[in-house]
Amino acid sequence: MKRSYYLLLIGILVALYFYRSKLKIKRLYLSKVKDWKKRTSPIEDITIHHGASSFNVDWRNEWPKLHSNKWGFGIAYHYIIDDKGDIFQVNGDDKKTYHNGYNNDKAISICLVGNFENVQPKAEQVDSLIKLCNYLKRKYSSIKYLMSHKEYANKTRCSGKYLSSDMIRKSTNLKKRPIKKIAYLSSHSDN
Repeated sequence: MKRSYYLLLIGILVALYFYRSKLKIKRLYLSKVKDWKKRTSPIEDITIHHGASSFNVDWRNEWPKLHSNKWGFGIAYHYIIDDKGDIFQVNGDDKKTYHNGYNNDKAISICLVGNFENVQPKAEQVDSLIKLCNYLKRKYSSIKYLMSHKEYANKTRCSGKYLSSDMIRKSTNLKKRPIKKIAYLSSHSDN
């Protein structure tokens, strides 16, 4: 009797662990660009961005306009993680969006709401980022690298000094891609 009780308790604890760690992704396609080109290469990288905005920004309404006005197209990220740690998919993984200036055809982009030049990301955001990276790594076995935007390009501070790509790489067992930094496209911001 005691043994079956312990087995039942272990089963409940395991179920609770998997229930709590289950990744919830909300789909919210805001981009005006319905015809992003399809990828022609396997996904190898995850690129981390920050929104260079406050935590309370109305990103659902402001970012599509901002990105369209600034670069002539809609939101170029694939995923956005808000200040509560909620994950939103805003473009399909199969789409080649223009977000890192280096290898957009091979990279998925994740943007966290906040300005991590000025403040630390919230714990919920970092937890969701790690879970999302691990989920994507399982979904696409070709993913081997994780880079912050600034690790690709000289002219940006994105993803900020307080979001450590080294810590995220350690938590996900992804590597830093060995590349030379590139001069960034002049139409992009410094963030």
